[in-house]
Amino acid sequence: MVKSREFAKDLEAYENTKELLLNRRLVPGQRIIYRDLEERLGMSKTPILSALVRLEQENLVVSRHNRGYYVKEWNSRDIGQIFELRAKLHEILVHHAIKNATKENLAVLKRALDEYLAYQSGVYDLKKFRLDIRFHIQIAKMVGNDYLTSVLDQQYSIMCCAVDVSIMTPLMKQFEQDHRLLYRAIERRDAREAKRILRSHDHAGARVFTKTNRSPRILCTKANSYR
Repeated sequence: MVKSREFAKDLEAYENTKELLLNRRLVPGQRIIYRDLEERLGMSKTPILSALVRLEQENLVVSRHNRGYYVKEWNSRDIGQIFELRAKLHEILVHHAIKNATKENLAVLKRALDEYLAYQSGVYDLKKFRLDIRFHIQIAKMVGNDYLTSVLDQQYSIMCCAVDVSIMTPLMKQFEQDHRLLYRAIERRDAREAKRILRSHDHAGARVFTKTNRSPRILCTKANSYR
């Protein structure tokens, strides 16, 4: 029972700390102050340290000897390579997703598409990004390979923490159309067309990122607090 409670606390600390990273309440290069996190999360230091160890394994934070934990910084080259890897993974996943397509999992994918299209905002914000992710993750789930799904999810988490996703705002309408066309291609089981759409989709995002981030480090706004 005690171990069960400890596991639940560790999981809660992990999920809540990760949420701060994804919401950019903690930004690249920022030192993580234990006392601030304890106050913010209403938890002791022990589950928070456990969460940070796990987040370091996911490449979202980094520990520095005798200095504690910091939000990991990514340079433009590294993020560009992640974009490249994501593009290749997308093609592999859609190829196998089409092979495994059923009426049931296509219906789930359609719901994810509809939710993504229904949410409209002036900027490509975190909610839009998450709905975008949900659509692509559902394609991955159609493959039935939990490892590949987790790899894709981790890539999206890194991108969300490292880059201000609002830079994708000029591409919102294009992305929405890409998602519509991609769903139709999957529904028709047209792997060649699905891969073509994904290549164009991923290259467009990579181009915007490269154009916006010309310096060696990702530009971001430092958060003043955890709140």
